[in-house]
This record gives sequence, C-alpha cells and structure tokens, in this order.
Amino acid sequence: TIDVTSAALAATRAGRKDQYGGALYSALRANPPRVARGSKGKVTVEFAIDPDGTVSSSRIAASSGNPVLDEAATRAVRTSRFPVPPPELTARERVYSMEYTFQ
Repeated sequence: TIDVTSAALAATRAGRKDQYGGALYSALRANPPRVARGSKGKVTVEFAIDPDGTVSSSRIAASSGNPVLDEAATRAVRTSRFPVPPPELTARERVYSMEYTFQ
C-alpha cells in the first residue's frame, strides 16, 4: 500500500524547496560577483542557509583555478540577502550550490 498522506507531504515539501531555491537564485543574481573585466573561469559555491535566512557556511565545490574568482564568487554568496526559508525544510534541505561563469 502507499501512504498517500506521506507522499503528498513529501511532494509539497519538495515543491517548497524548489520555490525557495528559485528565490535564492534571484537573490544571487541581484548580487553578482565583482571581478576585473577579462577574468575567465567557472566556480561552483556550495552554501547552507540558516532558518533565519543567513548563510551559515560556504565552500568552493569546484574551483576556477583562480583564487580571485573563487573569492569573488564566495563573497557574492556570503553577502547576498536571502529570504527566510520555509520552516519545514531541514538543515540538509537548506544546502544549495551556485555556479558562476566568468567570461
């Protein structure tokens, strides 16, 4: 048998995580990394959000190989203003990543 209630709650929770992820992406786009023109590379930053919407941790998940670009991407994440996440999201569900491509 299938527990319809559990499945519905899981789907709702997943939907809220996706919606919140969209809000985080919008906040990150509003605060792009500041680097010198001509800088090229790709950086992925993984970060966790506290229940109050602040960044509790961040790390370079994939480096560009350029410490200046890596630091700019990390700084952009740390200084972005994020909305408060839905209260039902667990700490594990509040971990996200953002890939920045510098061209």
